[in-house]
Amino acid sequence: MLQHKLISLVKGKPYHPSIQARALKPFNLVINMQSAPDPPTEYTTVAWPLTTVMKTYTYDFVAPVTDTTTVMQFNMGNQGANTIWIDNVSLAEILPIELPTPFVN
Repeated sequence: MLQHKLISLVKGKPYHPSIQARALKPFNLVINMQSAPDPPTEYTTVAWPLTTVMKTYTYDFVAPVTDTTTVMQFNMGNQGANTIWIDNVSLAEILPIELPTPFVN
């Protein structure tokens, strides 16, 4: 397992995790966003089927709670020996788009 700690989430805000990844042989990479306390509360989970070609994987979720100690986990166990490459990991808040006021004549 690989993890990044102390991520801040705000309840109701949308987020966009993204990574680039590949594997020596086909492999399912599971990403969890969860609380840090033990036992953790899982906020969102996604499984990506990695191939031998480097690819960008993304998804969107809305934070169910405000938490300044969120952990992003990359779970890679119980699938046999393999080599995994992970690059360009990011987590961005999705900002709202403000549309111009329509002109009414």
